[in-house]
Amino acid sequence: MTRSYRKNTLRTFKSTASRFAAVFAIVALGVGFLAGLNATPIDMKESMERYMDDGNFYDLRIVSTLGLTDEDVDALRQVEGVRQVQPGYSADLLVEVDGDTVVSRVHSLPAPENNTINQLNLVEGRLPEKPGECVIEASYTKKQSTYTVGTKLVVDKANEDLDTKLSTTEYTVVGIVHNANYFSFEREPASVGNGTVKLMFYIPQQDFAYEAYTEVYLTAEGALEQDSLGDAYQTNIDTVKANVEAIADARCEARYDGIIADARAELDDAWAEYNDAKADADQQLADAAAELADGKRQLADGQKEVDDGERQYADGLNELTSNEALLNDGAAQLADAEAQLKDAEAQLQAGEDELAANAPKLEAARKQLEDGQAQYEAGLKQYNDGLAQIETAEKQLADAKAQLDANADAYQQGIAAFAEKLGVDAAQVDAFIGWLAQNCDANGTQPPQTVEELWQAIQNYGGLTIPAGLTQEQVDAIRAQANDLLAAIDEIPADTLPEEQQQRLQEARTYIAAVADAADPAAMQTALQNAVDWARQFAPELPDDIRDKLNAAVEAWWASLPEDSKAQLEELVSGVGQLTQYRLGLLQYEQGAAQLAAARAELEANAPKLATAKAQLDDGWKQYYDGLAQYEDGKSSWRLRPAGGWLGHPAGQKGADGQCPPPDRRRQRPAERRPQKAG
Repeated sequence: MTRSYRKNTLRTFKSTASRFAAVFAIVALGVGFLAGLNATPIDMKESMERYMDDGNFYDLRIVSTLGLTDEDVDALRQVEGVRQVQPGYSADLLVEVDGDTVVSRVHSLPAPENNTINQLNLVEGRLPEKPGECVIEASYTKKQSTYTVGTKLVVDKANEDLDTKLSTTEYTVVGIVHNANYFSFEREPASVGNGTVKLMFYIPQQDFAYEAYTEVYLTAEGALEQDSLGDAYQTNIDTVKANVEAIADARCEARYDGIIADARAELDDAWAEYNDAKADADQQLADAAAELADGKRQLADGQKEVDDGERQYADGLNELTSNEALLNDGAAQLADAEAQLKDAEAQLQAGEDELAANAPKLEAARKQLEDGQAQYEAGLKQYNDGLAQIETAEKQLADAKAQLDANADAYQQGIAAFAEKLGVDAAQVDAFIGWLAQNCDANGTQPPQTVEELWQAIQNYGGLTIPAGLTQEQVDAIRAQANDLLAAIDEIPADTLPEEQQQRLQEARTYIAAVADAADPAAMQTALQNAVDWARQFAPELPDDIRDKLNAAVEAWWASLPEDSKAQLEELVSGVGQLTQYRLGLLQYEQGAAQLAAARAELEANAPKLATAKAQLDDGWKQYYDGLAQYEDGKSSWRLRPAGGWLGHPAGQKGADGQCPPPDRRRQRPAERRPQKAG
């Protein structure tokens, strides 16, 4: 390149510097934009891959028109290449939300253990803890602002076969979640309504009523480490898919055979019911045919009686015709007899009316006596049963009292040994053990099992003091350490902490201040024990720096407690349990004795009532049988009445033998009703 050419080139750059800069900027912008376009797909793919891996997104989803059973799930777990198997339920439903009907899809919540397939990421609220609670997919709340925590979801009863899908139809939204299964903003197609899902929610598995799973999710071995858009991943998944399809025919046939077997069993049961009903119907028809034949026989017998009666009537009519002359002679006598008959019938009717009026009263009295007899016998049985139960309980109480008496000396010796080890009065120990027994009985708890529990019980009781063993030098060192902790707590800006941490920090300051303010070794020992107990339970909730300092101090404080006091408590833990069990038995014996005495008193108070009821019942039966005898006597006194009126004949007719013919009319007496003796 010649010198003049270089000068010319430089002169051109200088004269067109702005254009050169513009061209350079355009080229740089284009290169940057192209580089961004080339990097964007990679970043998007990596973001999606990381999102899917974090949610443990499934590799294969297994569905079946006949449903999937636990045996199918076990078979899938045995398939080569399968890493995880997770069964679940789902359904497309119409759901009412604030008066609107929404096309929804409901899934069962994944199992709570680690490495769950399609893990839920809680955005707001909490996960369901009981039936009737649900969480909503967050992507759907962006499209419908009314779907918030606290929203009520009511499954429409118009859903087909709802009772075979869900056992609960009303839900409360308690949380909002993300799920890798629904990362797209595109709406899911549905099998109900307008075909587009507008609401996605998750409920506990026990809220579903399906007999079989609707879907099973699988993950493949090695798939988590592979690129989901790469050929290696696709080859891996195709291999696992082929392995799954290899068992599909056998599992489908097993499921089909199971359903057919169940259907055949139901059909056999239905045929058995049909055959039983048919046998009953055939028996009823046979019984009806027998009754019909018997009725025909009775009809034939009745017809024979009618024929005999007609023949007797014809014979009597002939006899009546021959005796018409005799009838004319007795016409006057007949008139007198009819007058007397009317008077007698009037008296008879009055007597029968009186008997008819008294019969219901007598029957009602008998019914009342039978009811009273049943009540008395039930009360007597209840009394005898109660007496037997009381006698059994008294024997059990006597056995318990004998056992308590046999252990009384051992209890007193244990109290004395407890008091001697602690250097306190035996009466104080006895009172403490009694207090422990009452607390265990009232709360249904066990006696202290560890040194910490025994120490806490002694502190709660407050009436039993264990001699302190700290030196003044230890007290001063612990007080200095407590003051350092207080200074560290005061340096923390409390208003920057969550409210719960502020509360725990204030509680820690209170316990540490009690240690710093202890005036003597005994008070220091009590304050130390309280601070150690609190720190072991709540120290993890404090800010990190204070938590570490407090844990170090707690270990030092616990180590500084007198070894002889801790050793004494460790030796006494098992003994306290035995002593408390004895006092528990004594307390339960006293309670049982009091309850038994009250029950016997109540039973003895009811005994006179039973005797009174028995006497009243006997007197009632006596009055009833007296009335029954009067009723029978009254009926007997009217049984000798005339059988009926006389048949009138035209004047001038008499019978050939001069006798009055039998009557053709009869007054029927009411059927006799004789009450049966009760008992």
